Amino acid sequence: MPGTTAAFQHLSETSQRLGHALPERAWDILSQYREELLRQAQGILGRAGEAEDVVQETFLEAFHHEERLGEARSLGAWLKSINRANALTRLSARRRVERAPESSRRSMTTGGFSALELREAVAQALKTLPERERAVIELRFFQHLPFNEIAKRLGEPEGTVRWLSCEAMVRLHRGLSDFLPQRAPGQPRSE
Repeated sequence: MPGTTAAFQHLSETSQRLGHALPERAWDILSQYREELLRQAQGILGRAGEAEDVVQETFLEAFHHEERLGEARSLGAWLKSINRANALTRLSARRRVERAPESSRRSMTTGGFSALELREAVAQALKTLPERERAVIELRFFQHLPFNEIAKRLGEPEGTVRWLSCEAMVRLHRGLSDFLPQRAPGQPRSE
């Protein structure tokens, strides 16, 4: 499990990739609460690696809403509530997968297609979208920007951005099958 310095570096890099800057107090907050949040997440999940992921998600979520850092009456309690919710969500997802019969586990997550097949199909389907719709989808789902920020970047009203997102998702859903390998029903992918 990485130490606080490595965790801060990873958090900083992830935050930059998502287009967010860490607040000035980030190092202090991370140093003060990380161990406690790790213990909480590991107590829920029982796995150190997953606990580390949950804590990273918790800090990303908290730092993404920097304005709330100062509003929280008890920062520690607020972080613990976010962390608990993230850990329980992860535990619930893991249990759903573990309870599923082996034969259906692949289709629960990828529809029976490999991650590479899905990634390539989505990339091809994105190319078919009109330019404005593609820009909205890329900003929304690859850069994780909220609709109001996308609207500012594209110089469009927020309502238009939301409409473009819906239109693009419908087009992607309809067109994705054109780019996925064709298989007979129930036929597994070739490895």
